[in-house]
Amino acid sequence: MPRYEPFDWYEQPLDHDIIFDADTDSEADFLHPVHQRRARSRGRRVLEPACGSGRPVATMTRRGYRVTGLDLSQAVLRFARQCLKQQKLNATLHHATRGMKPPMHTDAHRWDAW
Repeated sequence: MPRYEPFDWYEQPLDHDIIFDADTDSEADFLHPVHQRRARSRGRRVLEPACGSGRPVATMTRRGYRVTGLDLSQAVLRFARQCLKQQKLNATLHHATRGMKPPMHTDAHRWDAW
């Protein structure tokens, strides 16, 4: 009888992306008007907490946003950086820790939306 071996989806970012990639454009289509209505300014700087493999980060970057992503998983951030590099996209990704507060107090890290 086959035995189930648990694994962490977040340590398998390619598998995660294969499943959820079809929704990425829809997510960005939703986020764009929300940003337009709710952003603190008309800038296009966005904080993406729990950015995972970077699918929304890449899509929003292609749409002209300056995106900074945070995630707890180093493995998934490595994968996201590789994907961004392959697509020739520039976004900032940071390893987050539990209880971490985003560095919103400096001009370089002000977000229009998150």
